[in-house]
Amino acid sequence: MPAVITIELKEETLSALDAFAAKLDQSRDALVGQALEEWLSLQDWRLEEIEAGIADADAGRFVSDEEIARIVAGHDVA
Repeated sequence: MPAVITIELKEETLSALDAFAAKLDQSRDALVGQALEEWLSLQDWRLEEIEAGIADADAGRFVSDEEIARIVAGHDVA
């Protein structure tokens, strides 16, 4: 069963939410719930990636200077 929470939003944020809800024919609750689920999923992924990077660094696994130069050169970065 869903839990109920209360949040405070700026008036312009609420107006934008209402506009999207109307365009998508969905409720505020549905949009806020979906947005929060997606944000939490993204944060979980980010944390996993950061922890994996730290583990690689702790194990001495780094990208070589040559590989970094190749990547930078491919992006035309000065």
